[in-house]
Amino acid sequence: MNFVFHYDISAIVIFLVLIITMIYKKMTHGTENKVFLIFLMVGVLSAILSLSTVIRGKYLSEGDIPFMYLLNTAYFIVRNFTGVIYMLYIIAITDTWHKWKYHKGLTLILVIPYFMELVLLFTNPYTHWIFYYDDNYRYVRGDFFFILYIAVGSYLVCGIAYLIKYRKLVRLDKSIALISLVPFTCISIVIQLLVPTLLVEMLGGAIVSLIMMIMVQRPEDFIDTYTDFKKGETYKQNMERNYLSGKHVDVIILNIDNFESVLTILGHESERFLLKKLAEKIESIDSSIKHEISSYHLGKGKFRLIIKENLMKNTVEIADRLNESFRENFKIKELEINLIATICIVKNFDDIEDYTSFIQFDNEIDKIIPYSGQVKFAGMILSKDNVYLAGKLYSIIENAIANNYFEVYYQPIYSIKDNEFHSAEALLRLKDPDYGFISPELFIPAAEKSGAIHKIGEFVLEEVCSFIASKEFEKTGLQYIEINLSVAQCMQSEMAETIINIMDKYGISSDKINLEITETAASYAQNVMMDNLETLIQKGVSFSLDDYGTGYSNIKRVASLPVNLIKLDKTFVNTEDNPKLWIILKNTVQMIKEMDLKILIEGVETESMVEKFSELECEYIQGYYYSKPIPKSEFIDFMIANK
Repeated sequence: MNFVFHYDISAIVIFLVLIITMIYKKMTHGTENKVFLIFLMVGVLSAILSLSTVIRGKYLSEGDIPFMYLLNTAYFIVRNFTGVIYMLYIIAITDTWHKWKYHKGLTLILVIPYFMELVLLFTNPYTHWIFYYDDNYRYVRGDFFFILYIAVGSYLVCGIAYLIKYRKLVRLDKSIALISLVPFTCISIVIQLLVPTLLVEMLGGAIVSLIMMIMVQRPEDFIDTYTDFKKGETYKQNMERNYLSGKHVDVIILNIDNFESVLTILGHESERFLLKKLAEKIESIDSSIKHEISSYHLGKGKFRLIIKENLMKNTVEIADRLNESFRENFKIKELEINLIATICIVKNFDDIEDYTSFIQFDNEIDKIIPYSGQVKFAGMILSKDNVYLAGKLYSIIENAIANNYFEVYYQPIYSIKDNEFHSAEALLRLKDPDYGFISPELFIPAAEKSGAIHKIGEFVLEEVCSFIASKEFEKTGLQYIEINLSVAQCMQSEMAETIINIMDKYGISSDKINLEITETAASYAQNVMMDNLETLIQKGVSFSLDDYGTGYSNIKRVASLPVNLIKLDKTFVNTEDNPKLWIILKNTVQMIKEMDLKILIEGVETESMVEKFSELECEYIQGYYYSKPIPKSEFIDFMIANK
């Protein structure tokens, strides 16, 4: 026979180009990439063996027959392994390996067809059921040659069925591409079966691999060019797939809180270089395990590491190692940069039971977890019920508004100069009948997003004004109540009018209310904010600046705000172990006093803290040392008892 073997040569070239491309683009990590790389290697080896049998078969003699049996057997063993690899690739694409671990019968079904092929091939020199050489040294297919095709076909059919079963775990375009490859493969096999001299089967396999590389692997779709980590969209898809398939993983959330500030110092043109350095820092963990971790870059200095089940026992160690690494100064462009990294460990099903709740927690982690320098654990930050309800918060908030599940608590504020409780802060609490107390760190951001914050804000104003107008308030001896205004409220042009109307409704004087704003609110809507402030100030309402010292305080903006009280955040309180922070605190207090503003220290818990801030001549103290936030009835009793 005059075989046309140029197709085999073309197949070898295509396979080699694809293998080199994967290695060059560093697509060698992750189960999916590894299985596909094996698929390509099996393909190129099959093409080489196919070409070898054809070339060697042209010049056969009797002494060559044993070698040709061996060469053809090797070809079929390698070639038919493609079916197994295709099935394994489908499992990798759907990321359902964990299901096979608990179903040993599935593994047995996977190996049976290929095992039958091996038995037939190893006994073939004696049975000639698969192939043999006739008296003229010509290659002849045996009576049971078709079994090889049936075995390979069974893997293709099972692969399609498996893909259909777990279609929710794979993007639609990927599923279509993987299914469409089967008829293309079958066509090339049928052509070679009908025309044995036309060796197109291996070329068909190579073209199929090329299509898979372009349509399924598509590295440019999910690899971030700056870090060589996977992109944020891939992270979301993989986490959603983990939840859908019931796969337990650990996630290390790593946010560089001062990423934008560092870029401002270095220049935004240095972003690529900075991200490369950050990626190297993350990969500096033990090389023996880093390839078992999937790393993602979500943009703006936000990184995620997904830890596989077999490494979950090392999650805390990995997170601690990362935390220590980011505590060290970061040298870039001859500058020593201090990176502020927030690190949190999340166990997907143990801590957060559904994908919607998980991704909401992930998106808002910078609001939920303040920087502390320590590795945080989602399970300790949020109760299991609260994490579970994160996806239901919008309906829970609406239900709370409709059924009066919100309640205003009060925390007293102590005046150092007058040696008595001077005022109190009103703090909103939500107790759901099904989920219990829900943290404001959860429901406030959700309410701001849904727009319910305006109804909630009016509820707080109504409750506080009603309390101030009551005889119980007179018994407390307090001068005023502080009320927090959210960012969303400050952006509302009707805010001042709403507040004035509620105060007029209860007939309370403006000096009984002090409104707390944040720098964040002021920076979001300067014009709207200032218009509201001016209107309320004209009515005699006073303002204080809340959470000073969190984030990056703009002194110029602080000086321009019409406030008479600065509330120093509780991060200033713990200065015992940090002499430098104490120096900053003393100078901050002096600077604020020189601006003729009063100071309130939040988060005070011990007598020694009270003494320290008294020495600095701060006016007011608020914290658990005196009282935690308590319901109105308890607060009234507390105030009467401590007058």
